[in-house]
Amino acid sequence: MAALSYILSFKAYVMLPIVIFIIALMISIKPGQALMSSLTLGVGLAGIFIVIDFLVSNVGPAIGSLISHTGLNYPVLDVGWPSLAAMAWASDIGVVAIPMVLLINAIMISMNMTRTIDVDIWNYWHFVLLGVMVKKATGNFYMAVLATAVIAIITLKLADWTAPFIEKRFGFKGISVPTVSAITFFPIGVIGNAVIERIPYIRDLHANPDTIKKRFGVLGEPVIIGFVIGDFLGILAGYDVKGILQLGVSLAAVMVLLPAMAEILVRGLTPISEGIKRFMERRFPGRDKLYLSVDPALLLGNTSVLVTGLLLMPLSIALAFVIPGNRIIPLADLTNLMTTISMVILATNSNVIRALIIGIPIVIIDLVISSRMAAFFTSLMHLYKVAGQKGYSGLMSSFTDGGNPLRYWIFEVFKGNVLAYASLPLLALLLYASWYAYKRFKNSENKGGISDSV
Repeated sequence: MAALSYILSFKAYVMLPIVIFIIALMISIKPGQALMSSLTLGVGLAGIFIVIDFLVSNVGPAIGSLISHTGLNYPVLDVGWPSLAAMAWASDIGVVAIPMVLLINAIMISMNMTRTIDVDIWNYWHFVLLGVMVKKATGNFYMAVLATAVIAIITLKLADWTAPFIEKRFGFKGISVPTVSAITFFPIGVIGNAVIERIPYIRDLHANPDTIKKRFGVLGEPVIIGFVIGDFLGILAGYDVKGILQLGVSLAAVMVLLPAMAEILVRGLTPISEGIKRFMERRFPGRDKLYLSVDPALLLGNTSVLVTGLLLMPLSIALAFVIPGNRIIPLADLTNLMTTISMVILATNSNVIRALIIGIPIVIIDLVISSRMAAFFTSLMHLYKVAGQKGYSGLMSSFTDGGNPLRYWIFEVFKGNVLAYASLPLLALLLYASWYAYKRFKNSENKGGISDSV
């Protein structure tokens, strides 16, 4: 257990390059190239996290100021996803989950049931968290392990179905994102996009970085968009001119630096992906290509993801004040909205307007579930001695990951909730929509064109 805790204490930008380096050697990539590619990947991922930390350090105080101006005080503290991750890895489920998920992944690959090689071990905590929740609710360790396996399998399949979209629409080849916090919302994005397609006028509204550039010229450049959004947030936060301009320049920097860091990560990943492709062609002639898993932070390199996520932040605060039953003000998890919305952007082909429309019900769902689960998460945090905030003794939850609808639904199923069982057809519809979108997209590719919608 101590050894596992030590390994899991490595940052993602350290652990992932180590795993990738080992895989590279196993598939006969020369040690020098394997080392260079792995380190380049790690540098890109570290750069992404550095920029995200910079974003949080600038946006966080602005959001806090915005909330304080309302004078409202909600009883649940948003402690963010790190508290949930720490809780997951502090549990006995985590010890079992790593070898189990690796084994499930290997079996599915060997049986051609998945194309995703899930080496992003740190993000297994998303699977482990469900197991921890089920064990707490049922007292049954084996049910908890089964729940962990179920969400891992669903996530791997969704990762397979989204990978071609990521390659064609985001330009990241040979990768997939099997992370619950992101992948959950691709089916919702697909169905939401299909609904909007049937609404006159709204279906004709389209805005992405390319169309904004064409219409507004230099004003449509990502650096200008970031500056304007930063100034807007600064004004809402009640900042003075100096504070407004500083926040504007900070977000302009984020809009430029995140895509640059994503490019570095992809530069390191490309030789590994090509090596895996050659290896599979030698060992399994005719086998479809495989995808390497990466952290969803890579998707934040897409300008539409950044723009939509930033616009959703103040909108989420506004929704928190008006949604009946909500008891949490988004704070620590607010910037994680960019991860949440990334797959919606993917499903809508980078249409910011559609993603914002679809993002509203997603935010509402997150608010309601995270509020509902607050007492449960608080008891778990006390059980595993995870501190939400020093000196705080009230209710705690996580706005985005604590409100994740897929994890919550599976949790309710394992609890024996009749309504959760009754909603099985809805889950089947969401999964079918994702599979159908994938098949339609692949057919469009095979015919020589790329469909603009799913």
